[in-house]
Amino acid sequence: MSFNDKDIVSALVAALSAHLGAQRYTAWFGRNVEFQFDGSALKVLTPDAFYVDWLRTNYRELIAEICQQIGLADVAVQFALCEVVKPPAAEECAQPLTVVTPPADADESASGTAVLEPPKARAEANSGRRRFAQFATFVVGESNRVGYTAAQIVAREPGRVTPLVLYGPPGTGKTHLLEALWSELRISRPQAHLIYQRAEQFTSQFVEALRGSGMPAFRRKYRHAQLLILDDLQFFSNKRATLDELLYTIDQLQDSGGQVVLAADRSPSELTCLGPELASRLQGSMVCRIDPADEATRRAIMRRVADRQGLELGDEVEAFIAARLRGDGRELIGAIHRLRVEVEATGRAIDVEMARTTLAELFVAAQRPVQLPEIEQAICEVCGVRPADLQSSSRAKEATYPRMLAMYLARKLTTAAFSEIGAYFGQRKHTTVISATNKVALWRETNEIVRLGGASLPVDELVRRVEARLRAG
Repeated sequence: MSFNDKDIVSALVAALSAHLGAQRYTAWFGRNVEFQFDGSALKVLTPDAFYVDWLRTNYRELIAEICQQIGLADVAVQFALCEVVKPPAAEECAQPLTVVTPPADADESASGTAVLEPPKARAEANSGRRRFAQFATFVVGESNRVGYTAAQIVAREPGRVTPLVLYGPPGTGKTHLLEALWSELRISRPQAHLIYQRAEQFTSQFVEALRGSGMPAFRRKYRHAQLLILDDLQFFSNKRATLDELLYTIDQLQDSGGQVVLAADRSPSELTCLGPELASRLQGSMVCRIDPADEATRRAIMRRVADRQGLELGDEVEAFIAARLRGDGRELIGAIHRLRVEVEATGRAIDVEMARTTLAELFVAAQRPVQLPEIEQAICEVCGVRPADLQSSSRAKEATYPRMLAMYLARKLTTAAFSEIGAYFGQRKHTTVISATNKVALWRETNEIVRLGGASLPVDELVRRVEARLRAG
């Protein structure tokens, strides 16, 4: 590399760091990425295939824009694998602390912390307690592969990808990944200070600390951790004092090289109830969406659980159940448990008819029809409109686009006729509903971008958010 090439890389690094801020630049590029410029192309090199894809998806446009700012017009930005770029110094890998905070169901002292024994002794002593999930039992599919890979990266190298945010509707495996990450690190780093809690527990302990003047102890516990896992992030909604404390805690952990992992039922951009500062901070982190399992993954989940139960389902039964229980892993596991009880109680062989009668109640509950008022409420929450806007005669895009989306989803998710949908949304003719559903379907085919409430989103993403809100209830 020539002297001028080195100057170009230095200018790029300086501009990128200024744009992201020193903390975020260090988290994503500090020791994981190397830039090389050969006169015609800028290469972004990192030793991890997952990281290559993630950087390409999230930072290609920003890096290209900064290249133009420093005088590199139309330069090709290339992302590629390389050998280990900047291995962490020995002191970065040291984990000297000795206090471990167990999850909620572990035995705790009055202060909420406990010193755990080494893994082998701990396993023998607690053999009667529920075992936390492992990576080995997680069924990987297209719907969860990115989140699974990110969690494994954190398990191998805590602090490299932080904060990590996993989000998706209930039953998609977020808690399984959190437990697997916890299990992996408490075995590989038994002396580390690890915390795994639900947001509700964090809030309760914070309130107790405030009332009992125990804030110094509370802050020592959380701000000196090397791993903080918090589930159900949406629970912090509109809890201003708790959110401020959480924000300071995340800042402190990032400054000290700690790892933060958060899980929520929706994306950071949808968690406006957390306040603009925290929501913005999380949008700049590693965010991984976990979708409901597709059919192949649902069948793999059932097969794995059935194997552990000593049951043989067969392809026909697997397909039958997977077609009726769509996406919620807990429902699938519950179905296998019910089949096992039926087998033990009656001795019946598992076939389609036996599954139909045994799981009939579960099928009915899983396929509860969506009602028009539920779609209206979900549209209003996701699109930031009022029910009156959906009923109005306004032709402004801020009202017509959500209204058309509501009609499309009403036709897709309910049994209501075109005329019934039109009457519900402002006494409109059935031809208006047909036109709206066809229009939204075309948008989805052409990957249309819709601007609502100051934000631009693909129609598919809007539909996904509304459907996720409907599943959450």
